[in-house]
Amino acid sequence: MNLPRALVEPISKIDNFFFAPYSPYPLALFRILLGLLMLDTVIEHLTDDIFLYYGPNAVVPLNSMACRWWQFNPVFDLIALFPYTNATYVVFFGCFIFACLLVVLGVFTRFTVPIAYLMLLSLHKECPFNLNGGDSMMLLSMLILCFGRSGDALSFDSLMKSLKKDWRVVGFVPPVQPIWVVRMLQMQLTLAYLDTFLWKASGTKWLDGTAVYYATRMQDFMRFPLPFFMDNLIFLSLLTWGTLIIEAWMFSLIWFRKTRYTVLALALMMHFGIDLFINLPVFEWVFMSMFILFVYPDDLSKVASWIRQKVTIKFGPASVLAFDGKCILCVRGVGFLHRLDLFRRIELIDFTDHNNHDRLIEFDFARAQTEMLFSTKNGWIGGFRAFREVVKRLPLLWIVLPLMYFPGMTNIGDALYKKVAANRYLLFGRCDDGYCEIHKGGAA
Repeated sequence: MNLPRALVEPISKIDNFFFAPYSPYPLALFRILLGLLMLDTVIEHLTDDIFLYYGPNAVVPLNSMACRWWQFNPVFDLIALFPYTNATYVVFFGCFIFACLLVVLGVFTRFTVPIAYLMLLSLHKECPFNLNGGDSMMLLSMLILCFGRSGDALSFDSLMKSLKKDWRVVGFVPPVQPIWVVRMLQMQLTLAYLDTFLWKASGTKWLDGTAVYYATRMQDFMRFPLPFFMDNLIFLSLLTWGTLIIEAWMFSLIWFRKTRYTVLALALMMHFGIDLFINLPVFEWVFMSMFILFVYPDDLSKVASWIRQKVTIKFGPASVLAFDGKCILCVRGVGFLHRLDLFRRIELIDFTDHNNHDRLIEFDFARAQTEMLFSTKNGWIGGFRAFREVVKRLPLLWIVLPLMYFPGMTNIGDALYKKVAANRYLLFGRCDDGYCEIHKGGAA
């Protein structure tokens, strides 16, 4: 269908705004932050008082909730499917904590994000009196996140998917995805600021500059005693009007690149300042976590490059890991390690590529046929010891590092490594050039 020329450009801009290809990193980072906030909500703010808000002995029992709050209308509540006992709530909380952890790690993200959302929704329905605006924003964000591909980067899912591909062909950058889920979350945040601004501007306390004075006099919510300047009416008026201005900018100027980061910085200071003095669990942090969705991917890359540059200046250049490019297991293994190498402390070099030989000084090519080699200040080391040195340079794997120093672990690791390496072409090799056939008798 041919559209009028006057409509082509506006429709094209709308299509580009909602469906243009976009980096998966902002959405993945938001998934991690939101999962951590859900963990904080459950572990820090609910677990200690679990039976105060939930269960047969709660302040508002479930039958009273159904009668007076639900009014016996259809309500989604997973907990109601199980026996109404304290044990049910303990098990449910444990499962929810596990689901949130999977969301953070990005394990089976397509399923764990919706499951975590439904469990969070159930908790909200069980006790709606223990919620604030931050909890509501968290629930809405989780609902939108269910429709996004937040596991395409910075996740266990993406790591497992990458093992099926040759990184020398596809590279390490995850594929782009339509931006529409990010846009929905961005619009949700800006609409919240618009609603807040209109509500405040319709009253008198915010316009006459006294709202912050009253807000900071609610002693039950204060974390610390107020500093002396919080008693100055001129300063309090400036804070009141400044809050209105920032909230107005958060639904308007934030959409323009030239003003976006200035507005985000002011909003970040506003929310952090509120959280510093007023105790509203996770409220400010939910809003601040959504700011990552407004950071342009190329700027995220610049920040990552800057951090890696500082690490290189501090600890020196990356160490070389030489691998067998003819072995698909080796290729996938070093590719997996590279994806975990946040600070780029390891440089991958294929010793079977003759173009790399001039970079491999004092390198034992015969030894490299039986084990991967890693460069250190004291020369090349191989096998299990090389793998252990690699783990030292990967913070994401530090959790397993103590296990590698258990008594006898070096001998066990060396034996296991040599067994796999000697048969790697038969076990994992799928070569198209007959290279694996040459090595059927074991590694050369």
